[in-house]
Amino acid sequence: MSHERNIPTAIEEALHEAEVEELEHRIMELALELSGAQHGALFLWDDQRKGLALDFHMVDGVAVPLPEVLLTRAASDEPRGIAQWVIDTGEPYLCNDCAADPHYARYFLEVGSMVSVPILYQR
Repeated sequence: MSHERNIPTAIEEALHEAEVEELEHRIMELALELSGAQHGALFLWDDQRKGLALDFHMVDGVAVPLPEVLLTRAASDEPRGIAQWVIDTGEPYLCNDCAADPHYARYFLEVGSMVSVPILYQR
């Protein structure tokens, strides 16, 4: 006997979104805990808007929603910031002195050091 799921699409989408948010929150918690950092951000590539959308942001352990933030390329098509550089190269990046780093771009607040890591996944 087969048990078919009869979950309406809207409910299934809401559950998936909740699962994604929980996963993002846990990824950020672990990254901050392991690195000792106070702030963290998770950017996702947005094909429609052709830029990196800020999907999840934590400051001192508190999730801070900033849904309108989108990092796009400069007019010269050069990467703007470490996050864009990491997306372009697919390589992790460690910056010990942001003030002296040629890839650093201030998004929200000045930071002394940062690490950026691409998380590749397949849909």
